[in-house]
Amino acid sequence: LAENTNETFSLFPNPSNDIITVQLAKRNEYHIIENMELIDQTGKVVATWSHIPTKFWFDTRQFPGGMYLLKVKSNIKTETIPIVIAGK
Repeated sequence: LAENTNETFSLFPNPSNDIITVQLAKRNEYHIIENMELIDQTGKVVATWSHIPTKFWFDTRQFPGGMYLLKVKSNIKTETIPIVIAGK
């Protein structure tokens, strides 16, 4: 199981078969996650979250297995991370 980490946030585990955690990196300035979108291989947004705390998790078991993109928009930066949902 891997962890995606950059200067803005970390995401783990990836791949996942149940829970994915997204956590903002500690910064000196005000930093929040404004919204997130989970996008499937066809480009369809299959889930959205907004007004998210600095540490957030979501259950992947409600989505079919496969490759997805998680678009994370903070007040500082927007990043899109590929994730793998292992499925049932």
